[in-house]
Amino acid sequence: MRIMPIVLRFASEPLQTFASLVERASSITHGHARSKMACVFYGLVVRHLLLGWNPPAGLKAACAEFTLSYERAPEFSHFRRLLEDDLASIPEGEIVSSGYVLHTLHASLWCLLTTSSFETCVLKAVNLGGDTDTTGCVAGGLAGVHYGLHAIPTKWLRTMARRDDVEVLFKRFTELMAPGP
Repeated sequence: MRIMPIVLRFASEPLQTFASLVERASSITHGHARSKMACVFYGLVVRHLLLGWNPPAGLKAACAEFTLSYERAPEFSHFRRLLEDDLASIPEGEIVSSGYVLHTLHASLWCLLTTSSFETCVLKAVNLGGDTDTTGCVAGGLAGVHYGLHAIPTKWLRTMARRDDVEVLFKRFTELMAPGP
């Protein structure tokens, strides 16, 4: 579900174009229809966060768009819990953080909805156990979009492996994102 660059690059596309591009890109590593749908769901939440929506409102809007786009899909029933749960009220002991795409999505959204900073969101995701790198990455992407780059703790940035390389790649990516002449 590490689809954030595609989501960011095509966030302003019309819904069906956006969903198609996310599905296509995610199918490289997540070929199952359920996985592709989960990546689109994640992308829909990100789109609303980019527009400045708060996480609960962004999630609600994403649920509505997702339902309109996929309610007739055979895999739609697997998303019922995600669409119907009041995620923020679920006790931590009921959150599953495995490598299964719907667990990752559910856990990551729960972390975003139950914290108030980038750092606490990512730490909560990692401390759930299970597939910590995936859940931390997905939750961190959501938190990064919501709280912004400035919210990443400086101490984390200072100790990041290959930070110079990451900064070069990030700069190149943001140049691609910039509007043309």
